[in-house]
Amino acid sequence: MNKNWLLVFIIGLMASCNTDVGNFEIGQDLVESGSKIVMIDSFAVNLSTVLVDSLATSDPTSALVGKYSNPKIGTTELRHYFNVDLASDYASITEFEDVFDSITVKFNYSGFSIGDTITPVTFSLHRLTDELDLLTDANNLDYLYNTSSFSYDETPLGSYTIVPSPSNDSIEFKLDPALGEEIINWLWNTESINLNNDNFLTLLKGFVMTVSSDDDVILGFDNSNEDDIQLKLYTHVVDLTITENTYEFNKTTEGTSFNQSIADRSNTPFSGLKVQSEALPSDSTGNISYIQGTTGVLSRLDFPSIEKIFTLEDRVLIKAEIKLPAASENNYSDLPSSLNFYATNRFNDFSTSNVLSVTSSSGTTVSVSATLVSNYLTNEYYYVADITDYLQSELSDDTYDTNHGLFVGFTSTNIYNQAQLLILNAGSAKNQKPTLNLYFLEYE
Repeated sequence: MNKNWLLVFIIGLMASCNTDVGNFEIGQDLVESGSKIVMIDSFAVNLSTVLVDSLATSDPTSALVGKYSNPKIGTTELRHYFNVDLASDYASITEFEDVFDSITVKFNYSGFSIGDTITPVTFSLHRLTDELDLLTDANNLDYLYNTSSFSYDETPLGSYTIVPSPSNDSIEFKLDPALGEEIINWLWNTESINLNNDNFLTLLKGFVMTVSSDDDVILGFDNSNEDDIQLKLYTHVVDLTITENTYEFNKTTEGTSFNQSIADRSNTPFSGLKVQSEALPSDSTGNISYIQGTTGVLSRLDFPSIEKIFTLEDRVLIKAEIKLPAASENNYSDLPSSLNFYATNRFNDFSTSNVLSVTSSSGTTVSVSATLVSNYLTNEYYYVADITDYLQSELSDDTYDTNHGLFVGFTSTNIYNQAQLLILNAGSAKNQKPTLNLYFLEYE
């Protein structure tokens, strides 16, 4: 029987059956007598860690602020930069009538956290001394990156200490009153023709939110909508009665807010993560690899022995399943429910547009997901995914480019909007290393 014809036939058969090979049967009236399914798990899987040089984090849906330390990977600090537009009702601030009361900034919790959430944490807001300017990439698109930075006044405009419990849904802390007076005076003394966002951003270039050096937590704040982060100016007017006014300055529509990542991996196995083109193999990092959102750290999978498939006579690959064990260093209750794969090359180029995907029978394209499997009895936690289409495509011309590989990371949304951490195991024991299970149809 022609092997190529048989491959097409089997793929069609699988599409009409359960994709779990162990759950379907091949009848004698469908294929040649003597055919059977065999599984081989001896193909090597190499796991390494890669640092993407610059990850675009501008206009994220979550503002990330904090500092988190892990003995295996080091310390990660995140800062959020943003600026605000003029309040829509700024013209209502009447000269010599509005009396300044206070100025604050409000943030709404997104629900994301990593680290110690039962110890008080102190946030500080600083005033930028440089304007936030977007950078244009090779595709003529404008971004700011996790490696971008802008100078700011070291003296904070205000600080706020809280215990970040789930019962908190927002924080609002007071800023230096001098800033409020400065804004009001600018509105009173600027000609109406010059009262616009461009000139306002020249006056108030923006802010950066940080935490104190002793804190060990990263929190997320909503940043999807323009009013999720607000600068609020409170005044009152004395007439026959006292009228209290609130002027809200929303996040600018220019998309210049972004999350900055600062990592200290010194004195860890990952201190060599510096250049994107150089991956750190797991055997040089204590047999682990890791993934972390916003920081640009991804794990890479390579299949150095996959070409051996071409030496297998009378066998056709019908399913490829990858298993990735989570290391014991993880907080198992915080493990993400799924992971995505991204095709890459020898330069470790990364783009979310290269996400591994398949087309369903209805014609819908969906990402290939590695799903978390939890065995509470044996304390095993691992991710499993079907990468059949990927390997069949890579092998389709009877050759395999060993420069090709797969990045393992969070979903394309969470890569930019969360700082979740996942450590993968790459040990030598059977249940502590990545495993590629290949299912073949063996025929006579």
